[in-house]
Amino acid sequence: MAESNLAIELKDIIQKKFSGTEMAQKFLERLEQGNLTIDENPQSHFCTYFSAYDPKAKQIFIGHHKKSGLWLANGGHINEEETLHETLRREIDEEWGLKYEDLSIDKPQLLTITEIYNPEKQPCRTHYDVWHFVSVDKNTFNPDKEKLAEEFYENRWVGLKEARKLLIKDMNHNKAIDFIESGLFNCLTNNNMENRPKVGVGVLIIKDGKVLMGKRKNAHGEGDWCFPGGHLEFNESWENCALREIEEEVGIKIKNLRFGTATNDIFEKEGKHYITIIMLADYDSGEVELREPEKCEKWDWFKRDKLPAPLFMPQQNLLKQNFNPFTLPVK
Repeated sequence: MAESNLAIELKDIIQKKFSGTEMAQKFLERLEQGNLTIDENPQSHFCTYFSAYDPKAKQIFIGHHKKSGLWLANGGHINEEETLHETLRREIDEEWGLKYEDLSIDKPQLLTITEIYNPEKQPCRTHYDVWHFVSVDKNTFNPDKEKLAEEFYENRWVGLKEARKLLIKDMNHNKAIDFIESGLFNCLTNNNMENRPKVGVGVLIIKDGKVLMGKRKNAHGEGDWCFPGGHLEFNESWENCALREIEEEVGIKIKNLRFGTATNDIFEKEGKHYITIIMLADYDSGEVELREPEKCEKWDWFKRDKLPAPLFMPQQNLLKQNFNPFTLPVK
């Protein structure tokens, strides 16, 4: 029996982010059993949390959940035939009344397993939880109160000390608090990163005088055309980031990977600022695949003098530099 899209997605996340950990092994063992959703296995299934936090106020957003009786972050079950990304979009709309693409949502940062015994209200026994953390400004974060009230008695912003008191019965939520404190709050405090630019890496791949470009969706610059690429992760080289993103997004092999140039990209409307490292590479082998359809509508090859429109800002700024990769020697 073929693996579901959810199983493929979760295995990819686990292997890239959590490989070698005891929790990762438990998740992989559960994935091998199949029937991953509550519709297929009401007692043991996968869920996701999307926990809102304000890095400046150093507070998190939690609610008193009606069904469980506990204080919890927002989240929900993954439904049959859904991917993790599709669940996030649906749950964020159902609980917050907000659009996924309007939020800054990190890739999964934490895995937990929750044992449940509440037979009068829910059949669940074991939740395999995939945690996302959503950085917001509490002063402008405006979830739909009526939608929240469908599942929660109340919701509030709390500091970490109060959160630990309210969540004292839930060990996994305390793990999430520890992660937010050490991995998000302290990182920002120690490095003063709140208002500094982020670093992106774009890979300009050349094949027969053409470059590979994809049409963005569900993110800033939606509908714009850009090179494959993504965020530079902590302790990652530009080369490794380029290779990782190519594998994640299109699945082809490249060669002669080298630095091209950089652009300074200020997205005034979205309030974002990026330094984009443009890496150059030559096509080697393989067929281009649409591996992240939630992020890209399609990929295609274009001649330099016949690029699609509109272009993503880093590509616009690249043209303003009169940068021509076809005239650069391969070292």
